[in-house]
Amino acid sequence: MLPKKERKKTMDKIFKKIDSTYYYKTCKIISILLDNAIEALTKVGLENQIHKKPNEMSGGQMQRVSIARALYVQPTLLIFDEATSALDQAAEAEVQQAMLCSRGRRTNVIAAHRLSTLEICDSVLWLEGGRLRASGSAQSVMAQYRSVMEGRA
Repeated sequence: MLPKKERKKTMDKIFKKIDSTYYYKTCKIISILLDNAIEALTKVGLENQIHKKPNEMSGGQMQRVSIARALYVQPTLLIFDEATSALDQAAEAEVQQAMLCSRGRRTNVIAAHRLSTLEICDSVLWLEGGRLRASGSAQSVMAQYRSVMEGRA
């Protein structure tokens, strides 16, 4: 066991590294996500696999719980595959806020069809037919995408 002075120095170092604003925002976002799913969570149970009782939760509730659980463990890499497809715009905005809050702390890989999901991304890859169609900033790739889609209409 470390002497008292050494323990205090070590604890001071640890707590200086904790960004309380980041953790506060993350907890707030998790709370908002779970708020609309709390009734269903009481039926399913917080620690149970949510797919075991699919009739107890809507698709949006399952997505909220899954995202909240993922944010809670603070991973360095988080992969979202159509993770916000069943969320309303307000809930999607909260998830986007969580992603923005984690910039520089976590890599988020997002697969999405909804363009609004991609607006916060640092870089976007547009895949079509199994091939890379475009890559770059969210603004440039989305502009190319819109241009192509307008031409197809």
